[in-house]
Amino acid sequence: TEQTLRRWMTNHLPEGMLEAGFTNGHMRFRPGFGFGYGGVVVHDPIAAGLPVGAGTYFWDGAADTFFWVDPAHDLFVVGMTQLLSYSAPPLQEECQRLLAAAIKDVEPTLKIAAAGEPDDEDAVWFAVNEANSLAEDRLNEMLIKDIKENARG
Repeated sequence: TEQTLRRWMTNHLPEGMLEAGFTNGHMRFRPGFGFGYGGVVVHDPIAAGLPVGAGTYFWDGAADTFFWVDPAHDLFVVGMTQLLSYSAPPLQEECQRLLAAAIKDVEPTLKIAAAGEPDDEDAVWFAVNEANSLAEDRLNEMLIKDIKENARG
């Protein structure tokens, strides 16, 4: 139900606990965060240092699998990386930053296309694909670097 979903995506931890900060696996709790039933709830994106909307709900899995739901931006992302490593780069945070930058880059083109200019549909797809390629390249570079460092260690 909608009420159940709201409870899942609402903080249930005391503010003092979040201000002190703590970790759970790869997850680093800090101000701006909360914890719903089974995942992080971002109630203050600026304090959390993340480029997501208030109300974003997410989690990182053990092998760098992750997901987030950002209702403010009508967005959800699922990352299915399989890299079991405590030294792995923070792929979810990096992906959030890359996606936020890509959306900012594409947003003006999307607004023009929404106005009904028929020739702009190609421009939108080009901008989205270009942003996706840049984000994918950056994430791949991070993974390759981590794999090489772990192979040496």
